[in-house]
Formats: sequence, structure tokens, C-alpha cells
Amino acid sequence: MSTARTRTEVTVTIAPAEQAGETVSVGGGILLEIQQARIKSSIIGDGLETWRVGDFEKVKRTRITHKVS
Repeated sequence: MSTARTRTEVTVTIAPAEQAGETVSVGGGILLEIQQARIKSSIIGDGLETWRVGDFEKVKRTRITHKVS
């Protein structure tokens, strides 16, 4: 995709940082919805895929929260 210079929609979920002593994960974090993005570069190795995104038109940021009772 980086060499074709095509635009795409990208959704990124960022998990919250774990605090010391936490043992239960109930989700949460940040959701980024990036519109009309160009993939500048990508690297795949060691079971990890990394993309560099740029030249985008709009980003929507949503905070994801869960209440535990």
C-alpha cells in the first residue's frame, strides 16, 4: 500500500496502560478512526506489524470506558 499511494480508512485501538497491582482487564482505552490516510511505510517482523500513516484528512478520537460494579 505504501508504494501504491492509495488512500484507506484506518482504525487503531490503544489499550490503556496497566497499573501496578492490576489483575483484571475490563477493556477500555482509545479508539482512533483515521479517514483518507496514506500508508507511508510498514514493517513486518518478529510477530509484530508496524505501519506509519500520514497525509490523512480527519481523525475521530473516542475514549472507551467500562464501569465495574
